[in-house]
Amino acid sequence: MDSNPAMSDARSFPASLMLNTLLLLLWGVWWGGLTLYAAIVVPIGTQSVGGIEQGFITQRVTGWLNAIGMMTVLAMGLFSLQSYRNRRGLLVMATLEGILLIALIQYRVKLTNQMDYASRDVAEGFYHQHAVYLWLTTAQWLLGLVIPIFILKSGISVPLKSSR
Repeated sequence: MDSNPAMSDARSFPASLMLNTLLLLLWGVWWGGLTLYAAIVVPIGTQSVGGIEQGFITQRVTGWLNAIGMMTVLAMGLFSLQSYRNRRGLLVMATLEGILLIALIQYRVKLTNQMDYASRDVAEGFYHQHAVYLWLTTAQWLLGLVIPIFILKSGISVPLKSSR
């Protein structure tokens, strides 16, 4: 066993860099997908097919966004347990995103149960709950803005040269 911490850091650097890169890519797919969907797809869909029909499309797509979000949150949590520096920041981000994601999934189930696929209509009270869902999504998106900072701070430890 090598007791030289500089050598240990040097050996772990490629793995740390690879994990950091994979986590940034996963975050980019999730956050970029959420951004593209909210900023471009939903407005164009609403303009093209109408608000209610767009909602039925949204219901299906948000399942995928939530699944990718869950993979990202789990990867952030696992990565924070493996990193050497600033682990708490990334773990806090993963925890907050996880809480928001659980709330979003619960609201999505409630909203789905209020959708009538046969008549393409929604139940009374749907739009109030949908507003809460949109606010939770906004909080998730805003938190996602700072996540790369924590990924970068927690993932890469530059190998030091040995003084041998």
